[in-house]
Amino acid sequence: MPALLMKTRRNVMIELNVSGMTCDRCADHVREALEKLPGVQSVEVSYPQRTASVAVDPGTPASALTFAVTRLGYQARLANSGPLPRQAHRCPRAVMKTPRTSR
Repeated sequence: MPALLMKTRRNVMIELNVSGMTCDRCADHVREALEKLPGVQSVEVSYPQRTASVAVDPGTPASALTFAVTRLGYQARLANSGPLPRQAHRCPRAVMKTPRTSR
């Protein structure tokens, strides 16, 4: 069976490539969004490897996972489905606000 879909005893592992994460907090955002989806049992997200490993109930569509990540402003594809472009996502917590100056 391909690496992107591996059956375990009660669930299926789906591997995603995630592009646009710029820090560990971005990985936390992705993990939190995926954990909220119906059918998701567990999630591991790696910022350095740009991956997410998601254990889901059988029948959970992979498209729901990629859509949840895309809604956050990142890009996600099933592993082994081609490279993702390396574009940065602006993490809302990583962007520092510049104080306004009077004119």
